[in-house]
Amino acid sequence: MTEFVVKCDYNGSVRIIGTIKPNCTLKKLKKKLRGEFKRDLELKYKDADGDLIMLKKPAHLKDALKDLASKKECVLKLNLTDLPNSLR
Repeated sequence: MTEFVVKCDYNGSVRIIGTIKPNCTLKKLKKKLRGEFKRDLELKYKDADGDLIMLKKPAHLKDALKDLASKKECVLKLNLTDLPNSLR
């Protein structure tokens, strides 16, 4: 798998914001999202058990992408919420 599609749910609005490579860093992903949504966001994804897991550390994103790759899935679905002090 060469890339993952990033699909975001923000305030009930779902959009695809592009693709990321398997070696994408959390910092790069957050920068991409900030460019798209013009604010700092809290990122969560649904794991295999259906739980929403917060992406706070680089290892969390790596784990999420490894999990997707192991299931041969190519869409990283993110649930986004505003951080308390985000830009408006």
